[in-house]
Amino acid sequence: MVDKVIVSNRSALLRKYGKPGFDKIQASLKSLIEADAKRGLKTGITYVDAASAMKSAGGKTVTDAGDCKQNKDAIDAIFRKVSPQYLMILGSVDVVPHQDLKSPTFNPPHDPDRDAWGDLPYACDAPYSRDITKFKGPTRVVSRLPDLTKATTPSYLLRLLKFATDYKSRSVTEYAGYFGLSTHSWRKSSEQSLQNVFGNSDSLLLSPPAGPIHSAKRLAPLSHFINCH
Repeated sequence: MVDKVIVSNRSALLRKYGKPGFDKIQASLKSLIEADAKRGLKTGITYVDAASAMKSAGGKTVTDAGDCKQNKDAIDAIFRKVSPQYLMILGSVDVVPHQDLKSPTFNPPHDPDRDAWGDLPYACDAPYSRDITKFKGPTRVVSRLPDLTKATTPSYLLRLLKFATDYKSRSVTEYAGYFGLSTHSWRKSSEQSLQNVFGNSDSLLLSPPAGPIHSAKRLAPLSHFINCH
């Protein structure tokens, strides 16, 4: 049984970083898997473009790294086969794409975005769709450890993998304080979110006028909540 499955696209990583860079990523993933084992987690890796792995999962191989439906179908198949507690997407959107949901708030010129790109569908067992209403009930714990889009060296991703490998758990009380930042237009939603998570919204800052530069003291809390989209 695998507790955590890491999902990525080997061909996309090789295109970005070449074999030397990919080999470094593989070595870092090996260290992460060993560290997870010491934390009581059994971690595995599946590449959505690997024919043998996808056949074993009962899914189809991803032949186009940018194809949203192919990636959604592949990750669904992997999750059904492995049934992990956690799923981590490794790489930015040029490795494993965000899903191409249609924006329900599209209303130019006030909201000119036709699409609402994101990872939400990967966290749901509903099949591929561009209709965001199909993904109201997440059933999976999904995260993404991204590299830099269009990067040519893996140094940033290697640093993130080292952070994930070396982290030490802290007491929940150490996360009780927070740095909160929002805009005037999103303040009500942000206040509600902070109230739900931290029990108060007293420390919420609005930008403008706050920022863009913030002091080290202001940024010191371990929990950061930023809602400025």
